[in-house]
Amino acid sequence: ESAEKTQSPTTFSSATVRDTVNSTINKTIEVVKGTYDNIVGSIKNTDADQKSEDNSGKVKVDK
Repeated sequence: ESAEKTQSPTTFSSATVRDTVNSTINKTIEVVKGTYDNIVGSIKNTDADQKSEDNSGKVKVDK
């Protein structure tokens, strides 16, 4: 009986470990997604900035 009682907390702790691992994995995925979004977003923003700068430069040159 005492062995079974000892196993019960072990089951709980392994479930806790599993939850911790899952939440850590989910957080890591979110961080990776966020980093990817930031990189893609910064590339898009940079392209947009360059285009607007190029366009304004061309307009000034044309004038």
